[in-house]
Amino acid sequence: MPAIPGEIYLLDDTSARLRDSESARYVLVLRVEGEHAQIAYFSSRFDILKPGQGISIYKDWEEFPASGLKMDCYLVTDPLGRTKISNLTDRKGKIEGRFKKLVDDWWGEPL
Repeated sequence: MPAIPGEIYLLDDTSARLRDSESARYVLVLRVEGEHAQIAYFSSRFDILKPGQGISIYKDWEEFPASGLKMDCYLVTDPLGRTKISNLTDRKGKIEGRFKKLVDDWWGEPL
């Protein structure tokens, strides 16, 4: 399956985990480079979000259903990750609307 920047996938790669998490995680594809993708992780742990290190998306936003996410969460902007495209096991959705604008502004180019 080809990975496309701006799409959200389930990542099943134990070498590309965020913090101490041992479960599969939703990620946003930022860039594709050959067989690898640069990714940003999603987290629902608002209690550990540091200022300037996340972009939030909420269930009550009009564009939320297109994301395929299940709950309020944020895109972790530091650190970013890298994984083989083959580890992106399940496409969940894509970013749209104001969330896409926030991400594009942070990333510095449209996804």
